[in-house]
Amino acid sequence: MIVRAKTFENWMKANFTRQDLKDMVTHGVSSGFCGLIYYTETAKLYDKFSNEIWDALYEDAQESGYDSILKFIAEFLNTDNVADDGQFKNLLVWYMAERTAQAILGEDD
Repeated sequence: MIVRAKTFENWMKANFTRQDLKDMVTHGVSSGFCGLIYYTETAKLYDKFSNEIWDALYEDAQESGYDSILKFIAEFLNTDNVADDGQFKNLLVWYMAERTAQAILGEDD
């Protein structure tokens, strides 16, 4: 997979329909979406957009009253199945995908 988009939002807009975005928000990315299924895919997205992902995590942690991004991740995201770097990257990309899907849909309303 080659990621040419300059931002995660642009990647989402280029790869998913409005219905896909609604499904991500309603059912979660874990229900399976092309480009967000395999660790090899999500690792490439993480590597490309890691700064953007961490900026979003920081913003959400601050807005939720957490003094630490890692506390926010541990308490807000489902970290039960994270045992290695690939799974951690996957978790953060799924978080970003769901967050971005919600933001795109909010822009349209």
